This record gives sequence, C-alpha cells and structure tokens, in this order.
Amino acid sequence: EERNEERQREEGDAQTREIRRIQKRLQSLAEDATFTDQDHPFERLAYHGNLASYFADTVAIDLPAGQPPENRNPTKAEIEAGAATIRNAYRGLDVKFMDIRVSVDQPPVNATAYLTSKIYFAGDSVYTIQELRVGLVKQEGEWLVKRIEAVRTMEQ
Repeated sequence: EERNEERQREEGDAQTREIRRIQKRLQSLAEDATFTDQDHPFERLAYHGNLASYFADTVAIDLPAGQPPENRNPTKAEIEAGAATIRNAYRGLDVKFMDIRVSVDQPPVNATAYLTSKIYFAGDSVYTIQELRVGLVKQEGEWLVKRIEAVRTMEQ
C-alpha cells in the first residue's frame, strides 16, 4: 500500500511538472508574440521564426467569423509568413495569456489548455479579449500548439 501511494505521488508530481511546463510554454509564446517599434532590428528579424517554433506542422484554428486568420489550417511556414506580415503592418502588438488551466492526457502526449487572451495592437483604442481552448501535442520533448479555438462563454 505504501509503494502504491508513493507511485501515485510520483505520477502526480510528473503531471504537475507537465502542467507547469505547458503554462510556461504558453506564457513564452505570448511574450514572443509581443513586440514594439522600439525592438532592436535583430529582434525584429527573428520574431516570426521564434513564433513558428511554438506550433505543430499544421494548426487547426477555429475563431469567430470575421477574425483572422483567413486560413483555418495554416502550416508552420504559413504561420511564419503571417507573423512577418503582422510585424510589418503594425507598430506594436501586446499579447497576454491569463488564467491558464491545463489538463494533460495520460500518457502525457496530448494536453488541453483553457486561457483568456488579451491582445492589443498599437494604435487601437481597445484590447481584444477572447477565451481560448488550445490543444497541444508533445513532440520531441516540446509541447506544440496543434489547435486554437474560441470558447463560447456557455461552454466553460
């Protein structure tokens, strides 16, 4: 019985570590998506490549009609190109992910995160706030975003 309790505690600790890794990874994604016109030119050059590293080879995107992107299943290369377009079109972008709640499947290969995104484009008068469900897959030791979808308020 004691051995069984120890195994359960170790599994719980491993799950907690994976949850923290995912939360940290999503916070890093938000930080890397954020930029200002004050950024050093070398930071600007690397911006879109850094962003693509957070995503699986293809990502399913389900956001309300009228919100970007037009391509609902972009590849990593298309995400890079889209990030470069945003980087050139706007003076700045502030992305924050708040209240990140994560559930990890067993074995820990897939996970789902629920979060509140707060996005502000420099020059806009308001933030865009959206509840999101983010599907992740673990590939080669890294958690990658494979799906992003808006959560309708009544779903939660």
